[in-house]
Parts: sequence; C-alpha cells; structure tokens
Amino acid sequence: MATILNNKKLMIKLSITFIIPIIIACLPTTEVFTYQMKMAIAITVWMLMWSAFDLSNLAIPAIIWPALLVILNVVDAQTAFVSYIGTTMYGAIGCMLLANVLNECGLLQRVAYWVAIKCGGSFNKAVYAIFFATFAVSICTFASGSVVCAALSYGFVRAMDMLKTKEGAIIMMAGMLGASTVRMFLYYPVTMGPLLASVRAVDQDFTLSFMQLFKYNWPVLVFCLLFILLMQILGKTSQSKISGGKEYFIKKYNELGKITAKEKKALIGVIAILAWIITNPLHGLDCMYPFIFMPFILCMPGINVGDSKNIEDIPWSTILFFASCLAIGSVCGAVGITALIGSVASPMLSGMGVIGTLIGVLVFGIVANFAMTPVAMLAGFSGMLYSIAQSIGMNPLAVIFTFNHATDMVFLPYEYLTFLVFYAFGAMTMGQFFKYQLLKNIAYIAFFVAIIIPYWRLVGLV
Repeated sequence: MATILNNKKLMIKLSITFIIPIIIACLPTTEVFTYQMKMAIAITVWMLMWSAFDLSNLAIPAIIWPALLVILNVVDAQTAFVSYIGTTMYGAIGCMLLANVLNECGLLQRVAYWVAIKCGGSFNKAVYAIFFATFAVSICTFASGSVVCAALSYGFVRAMDMLKTKEGAIIMMAGMLGASTVRMFLYYPVTMGPLLASVRAVDQDFTLSFMQLFKYNWPVLVFCLLFILLMQILGKTSQSKISGGKEYFIKKYNELGKITAKEKKALIGVIAILAWIITNPLHGLDCMYPFIFMPFILCMPGINVGDSKNIEDIPWSTILFFASCLAIGSVCGAVGITALIGSVASPMLSGMGVIGTLIGVLVFGIVANFAMTPVAMLAGFSGMLYSIAQSIGMNPLAVIFTFNHATDMVFLPYEYLTFLVFYAFGAMTMGQFFKYQLLKNIAYIAFFVAIIIPYWRLVGLV
C-alpha cells in the first residue's frame, strides 16, 4: 500500500480506473437505462481502463470482470463465461501455440529470410523485402506471428545501424504492415472469432469464409505497397545508402542450415490448416477446429515439432483477457445495450448514403480504438453494426469489413498489441510512430474512398 501511495502516477491511474466506473454505477436508472445496462457499462469500462493503464497482469481484470457481472446480477453465468464454452478462445490458444512452434523449429525464419533475399538490395528494395518477409510470416501463422515479425524487422534495423532514424522507422512500419494490416484479408482467428460470435448473436446462421474475406479485401495489399512507396517518396530514401542489406539476409538464412524434419512436419501442418479454412464452404465445419487440433498434434510424442515449453510460453493472461473481451458482445446484447445503440444509430445512418455510412463506421472504429482493444471492439459492436446495416438496407458485410479495417488504424502503440510489440523493441521514437501512423491513417481513408468503395461496387458488395 505504501508503494502505491508514494507513486503519484500509479495513484492517478488507479483513481481514474475506479472513479469513472463508480460514477457510471451511481447514475439513476430509467425504463430505458436499466440497472443491468449501467452496471454492465461500469464494470466493462473498469476492465478496459485497467488494461489500458497496464496496472497489472491482464489475468486480474480478465477473471474479475465476468465474476462481478454474475455476483451483481447483471447477467447469468452462462452469458458472462460464454467464451469458455465456445471454440473461439481455444482456437486462439492454438493459433498462439502454432506461432511458438513455427518460430522454435525455424520454419518462420527460413521463409522470411528466403523472401527477403529475393527482394533485397538497395534500401528501398530492403523495405519491400521486410514487408514481404513479414507478410510471409503472417501467412504461415495466420497473422499470429507479430513477435517474430517485430524481431525480424528490428534485427535488420539494428544490423544496419538505423535505430531511431528515419530509415529505421520506415523499416519498422513496413514490418507492421506485413504483420497487422494484411489481416484485413487473411483469416486471423483472434479477430475473426469475436467478429463471428458477435454477429451470430444477431444472425445465428452468419458465416464468413476465407475466400469471402480475401475476395472483398485483397486491395488492402495494394494499399500496403503504395504506402511503402509514399513513405519512401516523402522520406526521400532513394538517397539512403545501406551496406550489406542483402548479405545480411543471406547470412541469416545460411545460419539455419538445411531444412530439418521438424520444419517439414510443421509445413505440412500449416498446409493442412490452410486447406481446412479454404474448403470451409464445402464441409461447413468451424474454422477454429484446425487451430485447436493441429498445433497440439505438432507437440505430440512421436511428432515432436513442438514441446511442452511451447505450450507453457503461450501468453495465458492475454488469453484470459481475450476471453473476457470476447464475451462483451454477448453481455451487451443480453442487457439491451446493443439494441439501444442500434435504435439511436439507425436513423442517423439511414440518410447518409453508402459512402457516408461506411466512412461514419470507419471513423467510429478509429475513435473506439482509443479506448478498446480490437477484440473488444469487434466483440462489442460487430453484431450491432450488422443489425443496423440490415435495418437501413445495406449489405452488412460491407459495414463489418469497414469496421474491421478500422481496428488497424491506430495513433499510439497501446491501441493494439501488435503495434505495441513493434514499438517495445525501441527501434523508433514515439514521435516517429505517431507521425507514420497518422500518415497511414490519412492515406488509408483516401484509399478507402477512392479504391475500396468503388471496388466493392464493382463486385456487388455495395
């Protein structure tokens, strides 16, 4: 207690974290704004603020949140702990284990360095090399290899003596594009799971296949390539010199030696998962199952691609927090928050037209990103936005995709774990991070209006 009292910064964070939820909990109730609504909001705000201020291990707010909801008679236990009886949380565990196993056996590094060698050379080519290398890691890990992508990007920046330089920041941004932005068209269980769970609370027959995700969102890849070019033009990096860029990747690749039996088994596992996801429209089975089975199969005796350490290294506190965030949508629906917001938002959006509505959803997502993790955003609002889109006669998929795109539009590292991992390596300053993310967000809004929406019109999505 004395330590807390002597730490003014911590005291301020704790005060804000508790005072705001208490104020919400003390608000008077009405027929519309019920006890269950205000308490659900108060408890959820407490959990999200606790995590945003990084006050402790995430397991603390993650475990207390559902328990409070039940004890205070906000929702029943089945609603509060719904994440633990579905496949999404366990699929996320498997996805994180897969990243650990692929990293440990060396397959991720081999793929990344091979791609980088093919693209390396001058500084501008090296930037694209980092992007394609991290993109390859994302494909292999289904967008779960953020730590590997960050380490790869940082390793190159440090080797080239570019720490906290303009060039180093551009390299790190290219890595972030390959690790995060590409998930707009890649199947990433950690975000797809909450999105699907939230929408299915409104439409239980809703499905979203890998091919649909790719078909409507692949132009985001074009944005990544164009944005790298924009950074190079504005940064005038054609004059930047590097020594031994391609040689760095060749050296790293050669250090791995010949491809091992473990890597071959791991590659078979990745192909099996990808095949399951791509053929989902044919068999109709949950896309979480291959992530539940395959990573653990790779750790079984006799196969031995992974081991118990890979399982122990799963960020279990993050998984618990993910599970609680995953349940936010169900809680909001159960207490009537989703329906209330939908009834207010529908009339506002109905007169804005297609472009206005989609931009409005994008801006809403950007603002929500300041206070909520992408998982919490998608779990809490996807179902509501789906319902609103139906009520105003729009294709709900366009609205859902737009909201998902907004989860990648950040300004500060804390807004999304992947960006925080990259920033934590210390290769770029906070000023550089903010500057390039601001530029990216402005560029993406322009790209969204000029390219994405017209493309969606062309393919009949809007």
